[in-house]
Formats: sequence, C-alpha cells, structure tokens
Amino acid sequence: MGEARDNDNYQEELIDYEEEEELAADAVATKTAGESAK
Repeated sequence: MGEARDNDNYQEELIDYEEEEELAADAVATKTAGESAK
C-alpha cells in the first residue's frame, strides 16, 4: 500500500516539474521576443 502512495507523490512532483519547465520556457521566449522588438 505504501508503494502506491509513493507513486502518487512521484506523479504529482513530475507534473509540477513539467509545468515549471513550460513556464520557464515561456518566460525565455517572452524575454527573447521583447529583446528583438527593441
């Protein structure tokens, strides 16, 4: 039973990590677009 709970926590952490990666990529893309617009 404990293994299933650990797996759920792992899945949630993985989802959070992927969301952070997307936000970071968006921030870089936005900054790059802003720099080239000058």
